[in-house]
Amino acid sequence: MRKLLASLLLLGSAHFVQSQTISGKIIDSVKVEPIAFANLVLDDGIRGTTSDIEGNFTFSIPVGYSGMVTISHVSYKRIKLPLSYFTKNKIIRLAPSVTILSEVVFKAEENPAFRIIRKAVKNKKLHNPDNLDSYQYNSYNKLIMKGSEPTAAFKEKVNKLKEKPDTTKLSKKDKELLSFDSITGKMHFFMSESVTEKKVMNPGRSKETLIGFRASGFKSPLFTNVATDYQPFSFYNDNISLLGKDFLNPISKNSEDRYDFYLTDTTYLDQDTVYIIQFEPRKGKLITGLKGMVSISTNGYAIKNIIAGTADTLALTKIRIQQNYENVNGKWFPVQLNTDIDFEEFKIFDSHLMVQHRSFIRDIQINPALKKSSFGDIKIDLTLPKPELNNEMLSKFRTRPLDSKEGQTYVTIDSVMKKFSWLDKGLEAFATQAWPLGPFEIDLTKIARINSFEGFRLGAGIYTSNRFSKWLRLGGYAGYGFKDEHWKYGGE
Repeated sequence: MRKLLASLLLLGSAHFVQSQTISGKIIDSVKVEPIAFANLVLDDGIRGTTSDIEGNFTFSIPVGYSGMVTISHVSYKRIKLPLSYFTKNKIIRLAPSVTILSEVVFKAEENPAFRIIRKAVKNKKLHNPDNLDSYQYNSYNKLIMKGSEPTAAFKEKVNKLKEKPDTTKLSKKDKELLSFDSITGKMHFFMSESVTEKKVMNPGRSKETLIGFRASGFKSPLFTNVATDYQPFSFYNDNISLLGKDFLNPISKNSEDRYDFYLTDTTYLDQDTVYIIQFEPRKGKLITGLKGMVSISTNGYAIKNIIAGTADTLALTKIRIQQNYENVNGKWFPVQLNTDIDFEEFKIFDSHLMVQHRSFIRDIQINPALKKSSFGDIKIDLTLPKPELNNEMLSKFRTRPLDSKEGQTYVTIDSVMKKFSWLDKGLEAFATQAWPLGPFEIDLTKIARINSFEGFRLGAGIYTSNRFSKWLRLGGYAGYGFKDEHWKYGGE
């Protein structure tokens, strides 16, 4: 009996220990957007955690702790909250603050950030996925096109128009404004999701296979988006290519001569110290640079996470990327990539076009035993999976269920585009130069051409598609030149 009571007491104690967990989401109090990589630390200054790219956090609190939780971020005002706050509130709001790096002047030997950056540069090769023998992962990718958050003045104007007793008497422009506000409040302009499996065998071998896909209004896999569409897979190359433009990586040799660095915070992750360093191009240095912050773990002086954006404040197209890394079997590896692009020149009323891309990496395998025979000429296989398997894969890999706005985007745009189903095939034909016909496809490049020998030539070509076979391609062509008056034909 005493053993039974002792066991029950132990179970109760274990339950009590497990219950000491707080969780929630940290957001910008002005933009109402998630804050990535905010630091949560207890009063001892040692135990802490960090919010993920979506602003979510889970923090195990030691039994008996009754102190405060300090939440900090380089771009926001620091706050302290009691544990009791987290039991009633799951959304934590931080107010923005401005840190001007040029206000803090260091000599090279005095700036503590320089030593950390140099160590990170020295260890780049150890942490770059390109230097692994092989790796494999599954990726869930989501792309959303939408309008930017309207200003307070725009919201006030909309509210005043809604209060009018008879909106039918409004001007055409005001009616369009209300209609735009109603539509953007319920749905996005466009969205797509994809699930891919990627295998890489260095050097030079890679294959990405589509295993789940959906795009609002379109069925063509050409609308598939993958993790590396908008940013590099890791932040370890000397140049970071964004939107076709190369930016000098702040984590590169002698970068302290071209960038200003400022050690803004120190936090802890498990047994490791994590340094938070803010960076921006040094004034007077003519470089194409980035501005943001990087967290560097003392475990190998590897990048834990990074936020970087274009430093040019006059650019009409602005891009910001976020990357989060985790230690997988002793190797730091990307687990989430975010990209936000603002097209400020494309304005509708008070809003401009925004593109958001999110990639969540999971099922990571480091140095798996891959075979060369599993790689071919096709780098990305966009063969659509069967409908029942497709829906299963999307449901399995989504990090959360679709919200009402995302669901409405699919429903509305899918309904509208049913009337323009030809457009789907037309866009795919334009991109691939082939018109699909079940297991075959018509080669559009063979239909008509002009050259000095044949003059005007008419012809046709038909080949098997990926639906017939992924490994075998059969077909033939024929054409007639009106200048040389000869038929040409052949098979492949």
